[in-house]
Amino acid sequence: MDKTSPEYWSDYWRKSDAAETINSPAKISLNNYQINCFHTYFKNNIQPADRGKNVLEIGCGNSFWLPYLHKEFGLEVYGIDYSELACQRTRDILKLSNTTGEIYYADLFNPPAELVEKFDFVVSFGVVEHFTDTAQVLSKCAVFLKKGGTMFTSVPNINGFYGFWQKAMDLDVYNVHVPIPQEMLKKSLESAGLKNVHITNLGVCSSSVTISPSVSWYSAKRIISLNLNRFFKIFWLLHTKLNIKLFGSNYFTANIISKGDKL
Repeated sequence: MDKTSPEYWSDYWRKSDAAETINSPAKISLNNYQINCFHTYFKNNIQPADRGKNVLEIGCGNSFWLPYLHKEFGLEVYGIDYSELACQRTRDILKLSNTTGEIYYADLFNPPAELVEKFDFVVSFGVVEHFTDTAQVLSKCAVFLKKGGTMFTSVPNINGFYGFWQKAMDLDVYNVHVPIPQEMLKKSLESAGLKNVHITNLGVCSSSVTISPSVSWYSAKRIISLNLNRFFKIFWLLHTKLNIKLFGSNYFTANIISKGDKL
């Protein structure tokens, strides 16, 4: 069961600003620490020989990831989302970043036939945790992979500090998430038929949770969250420059990302 809906996301994006593109890793600073963690991860897992291959982002609405994946790794980019407004937002982002790509307004559970087993890579960022049956939704994601393809699945660490903070800052947003422990994610990916599954913690100490766009930028919650992230920059600096982790990696990890192959 989907804990959200196309209407939920259309309303959410209608009230939100358009995403900014990632122009260059060189411009990624501590202000974008979590994105920098993703960049390091993908540099280690997408090889120069992969240039020219294709990638599908599932739940691509208002996403900066497609132009990033094209410019940094030379991938042909595609996206799918079941919110028409979200799809248009992504088309606008591709246009602004001078990136050629194709966006499909379609449901993950009823995919266009021409997309089945089409892709070398499938990626999702914060999608599968909105479904109550994790194994089922991951199986649907894997349908898009070619034999020999690789799927990257990122979910927020709702089981750790990030989830605690999300619940404190916006309970309604927290309630549309399903906490997915690492072991559950691994078993669900294997149940979806993926092999060589590997789970990675990304980053430490983030309070950059999702707060409903209807909440004023001058609200106490937004101000508290912003200032806590400023404090956390101390730990981001230690982690980035010195590889020092002062907190337990599991509880204070903000994001979890998995890699699995369709053999």
